[in-house]
Amino acid sequence: MFGFQNPPLGIPCPEGVDDLTVLWNYSGTPRRLVVRGKEEPRSPCFPFLRDSLFSKVQTLGLEPGPVLAPPASLQRLWKGWHLADELASVLRHRLGWGREGLRFKRQGFSKPQAALNAAERRMALEGRFRVFCRKRAVPPRVWLLDDVLTTGATLTECARALHHVGVERVGAWALCRSAGRMEGLHGYTDAS
Repeated sequence: MFGFQNPPLGIPCPEGVDDLTVLWNYSGTPRRLVVRGKEEPRSPCFPFLRDSLFSKVQTLGLEPGPVLAPPASLQRLWKGWHLADELASVLRHRLGWGREGLRFKRQGFSKPQAALNAAERRMALEGRFRVFCRKRAVPPRVWLLDDVLTTGATLTECARALHHVGVERVGAWALCRSAGRMEGLHGYTDAS
């Protein structure tokens, strides 16, 4: 797509995630676009990232469901701009899929994830996310949207929280996959 290197097929899904779609490898131009999109509110890169993701999602013929982004880190809250949340908002609008009353809440903050390995990321995020549902009925399918998939720890913990409230199937979309960092995350259970 657009001459960027696509990630290899067969990327393992993070624990608790049934379907995973990743647009590009996190290198070269895609990396520069995502970094700029993450750092600059209303970046000129945002429309390109938004339209690329929307085009890909449209071609997949997916089962509708709420589209959510993982809760923002302390750094993102401080900056007042969360790329994944902005993309999720646009996709909800364009696809006509809502939130179905679902909201994530982050329970405290940890060190920035960039310097941590897979095991440290998992420990830092374990139990940090809660899901609240304003409606009595929980949707059977939910889609998560993240900007960069590194170890899968964030999506794993989000999936765990969604399964805990009764969501049956969790799918995920990411703009990029960071090569070489997808270490296995063991120990996930639906009952946690």
